Amino acid sequence: MKSLFRYLDITTLGLAALASLFVYQVYAAEFNEISELPYHYRVVNQSPNPSYELGSTGSLRLTIQNTGRANWPINQVYLSSVLFNGIKNTESQFITSNWVDNYRIAPMASSPSIIRPREKVNFIIPLKSIKRPGVFQESFKPALEHLGFMDGDRIDWLVGTGGSAIQYQNAAGEDKEIKIWLDDQRLWAIENGVVIMSAPVSTGMGGVYATPIGTYTTYNHIDRAYSSAYKLYMDNWMALKSTKYGLKGYGIHALPHVNVNPNNPKFKGKDGQLVGGRLYVDGRWYEGYSHIGKKMSHGCVRLGLSTSKTLFDWTEDGTKVEVI
Repeated sequence: MKSLFRYLDITTLGLAALASLFVYQVYAAEFNEISELPYHYRVVNQSPNPSYELGSTGSLRLTIQNTGRANWPINQVYLSSVLFNGIKNTESQFITSNWVDNYRIAPMASSPSIIRPREKVNFIIPLKSIKRPGVFQESFKPALEHLGFMDGDRIDWLVGTGGSAIQYQNAAGEDKEIKIWLDDQRLWAIENGVVIMSAPVSTGMGGVYATPIGTYTTYNHIDRAYSSAYKLYMDNWMALKSTKYGLKGYGIHALPHVNVNPNNPKFKGKDGQLVGGRLYVDGRWYEGYSHIGKKMSHGCVRLGLSTSKTLFDWTEDGTKVEVI
């Protein structure tokens, strides 16, 4: 019996040690939730993928936790719309007047003035459905004003409009297509049936310069093409080949630019700024961003610099393009 009690004592001590180790591991796991990075977050709660009737309104809900080592001043915290590759997006199609601007949503008004490590903050993202049916990927990341995006996973929703069934996971696959809507000057990049990017464009101004309706495929990729007819450079050029008429000189590209002398007093020291309403970057003077969303080109489809680069990198030669 004594040996049995001795065995039970040892076993009890072993169990106690295991229990202590378990408690320590739980504590350590909780402690390790705090990242070594100063500005880090994790998603605590996210509302399900919504569906809307065309033109109706609704909202998304999100709770994130500060898992970094620095405080978040609430007046500097925003949820920012991003592209599927994490790059800051042009305005969302679903924005309402309750957004801070075309990109950002502020935290709920009831939030404390400081979000400390381990504390949480809530967002309500108002949405207004668009006039076309489809399934759209809307992506966001928290950001701090003047510091940029926080570290953490991108936050995605699939938004169905006009009764479109949300039957996809996050967009992935090889089925790619581009649609260009002339009436509202907008381009959709579609992957696996999901619109993963919606961006405003500038198409042909009309008449002999109208962008022809039809079905095309992308023919090539040229980082920086040149038009001798108009003496303009075009970044992120992709020629469009008509399925009926072949190559006709149309393409998708960034806002065109001319090269200028960076030592010219008009441009010196203004890199990244607007000069005469046009963006100046590294000796390149781009056409005005005010043209985006309007029919201003000689038939090509123009995008902003970041969206054109995103589309250029995503598109493969032979991708179907439909101009509607």
